[in-house]
Amino acid sequence: MGSSMRKSVIFDCFAGVAAAFEDAESAPTIIELQGLTAEGQGHPSWDWLESKRDPSGRLIPSLLKWYKAGSPERIAIVGFSAGSNSGLRQLLRHPQDREAVSFMASIDGLHPVTSWDGKTLANPAIQFEPFSKYSIMAARSNGYAVFTANNLAPPTTTTWSTPQAMKAINKEVVAKAGNVNDLPTNMAAIREFLAMGGPKPNAMGGIGNCYFFEYPGRTASDHIAQAKTVMPRILEVFLSDAWPSGKTQV
Repeated sequence: MGSSMRKSVIFDCFAGVAAAFEDAESAPTIIELQGLTAEGQGHPSWDWLESKRDPSGRLIPSLLKWYKAGSPERIAIVGFSAGSNSGLRQLLRHPQDREAVSFMASIDGLHPVTSWDGKTLANPAIQFEPFSKYSIMAARSNGYAVFTANNLAPPTTTTWSTPQAMKAINKEVVAKAGNVNDLPTNMAAIREFLAMGGPKPNAMGGIGNCYFFEYPGRTASDHIAQAKTVMPRILEVFLSDAWPSGKTQV
């Protein structure tokens, strides 16, 4: 990753992005957005970001100002687990913020909830509308999205699995931005990614610049490996593909 990284910002929600740049010649500005855990809740939440929105409802310009990050040429957002489910969801809510993001990685972090009866999955495409809308943009080459999901058992009886949510987003992307025979733009990047060490996906898909990787892991250690091992490889391959040149207008 070249010197242009110095003109870039990554918003990190619980993903530990800094570790991926420890040996890099240059690194982007990394802004760690911390989640808050309310009493009685197991997962942290990024709902506090709502208070940082400007009068138009945008979040990213306010955060850049608050963290004194200037006017970067490119912006990425990376979230792991609840940091994706809650944090990235906040960052992608406003359409102009989605336009400002040139790369998004959701690492094993989509937590769909069941409806009131505890059995029926409420429409994931609606639950994850900010992700779906950004993924459709990426499929049309206006942005870049990478999703991963393990096959962990849902943490509660009112939460369904991350692969179910990811597949629902993939279905929405196919319906709105292509067809089932379309392929991701950069198959060479996929081959490079699969040739790396670490956990291997057992299913994958995508259209344009939107990529989906499903993993067989079912344990807590498999979940952690997504952040420790898979995420740095995603940045090495796919962020480099997304950011060879060009700018993002904030």
